[in-house]
Amino acid sequence: MNADLFDYYFAHDGIFVIPIEYLSSVGLSRSFEDDVLERGIFNRESIELFNQAFNTYWKRALDLHQAAPRFWFPPRVQHVCIVTQPNCIRPYYLPFNKNSWTVYASDFNPAFSTLEFATYQLFHVERMALLQEIGPASLAANLSYFLTLSHKQLRDVATGCRKTPRPDAKGFRALAEAMSWIPKLYHEQLKRPTMGLPRARVMRETGLIIPGSLSNKLDRLLRSWLNCASDVIQQHRGTYTRRSTQET
Repeated sequence: MNADLFDYYFAHDGIFVIPIEYLSSVGLSRSFEDDVLERGIFNRESIELFNQAFNTYWKRALDLHQAAPRFWFPPRVQHVCIVTQPNCIRPYYLPFNKNSWTVYASDFNPAFSTLEFATYQLFHVERMALLQEIGPASLAANLSYFLTLSHKQLRDVATGCRKTPRPDAKGFRALAEAMSWIPKLYHEQLKRPTMGLPRARVMRETGLIIPGSLSNKLDRLLRSWLNCASDVIQQHRGTYTRRSTQET
């Protein structure tokens, strides 16, 4: 490994980069793991959770693309930027536009995350990068993912949503509460209804089919997601403004 290039991956406070050349369908290369451990940025448990999540993402993305190619893309390797100090990094920041994902170190810390939550973060940031959108459109496009999970896996997602300290944790708390009714949704290619649904609503851009009784709940979830994103940005701006004022 080129020492100068490796130093570049860790040159900025609060964030480091896992470059695509050290990633595969099973996660990090052994050489990159060793160097990260030497720097003390990730511990062994976080590396193991990252690798498990990345491998799970890869397998499920293949399955989703095969089952619903109109709505799901095959897996891909991107530069993964991991934020270690959330207060120092602009939220929803993509250092390499359309070639990187930004996630948080806590997403892969077993004390604050779970396998299913960590796996979903990769789908989540991929969708935001593809749509170039941080609000409800990205969440809505990903809701069909949860229709493919077991009840146990959904509970694991919800547990991670409740534990996470991410800046946008409020949105994930709302998602955790929605896990009680999200499995009752349908999808054009992944879960077609077996009988007619009165007052059903179809979201063509996502493939979701929403029973009339759940339409308002979905709208509330999407509004809460938008409000959370707005709050995260405003909070960061406020923190940055206070810091700039103090420095001057």
